Amino acid sequence: MILKKRLEDSEFSEAWEETKLEYLLVRNILKRRKNLGKTQSKLAKRTRTAQSTISRINAGNSKVTLRMLGELAKALDTTVHYLITDESSNTELAQVSV
Repeated sequence: MILKKRLEDSEFSEAWEETKLEYLLVRNILKRRKNLGKTQSKLAKRTRTAQSTISRINAGNSKVTLRMLGELAKALDTTVHYLITDESSNTELAQVSV
């Protein structure tokens, strides 16, 4: 409900639209990694990158290239579509406290 109310503010709504994809990507990577019981280290090995890179991605402090997006999807046994999609529609997003 908090996000829904905040989206009524046009300035906030515009900012949210600009960052929504990054939020969804980080949320879905974290969710999938935890559901699979993988550590950042294990994910880093599967993507042939450093654990610190995975840490920065998880914190939302790193831009993910298309190549890395594909590697992450493969390592997490999922699709790129899943990683960038809001499967929950408004359910989970409506509960986000921003």
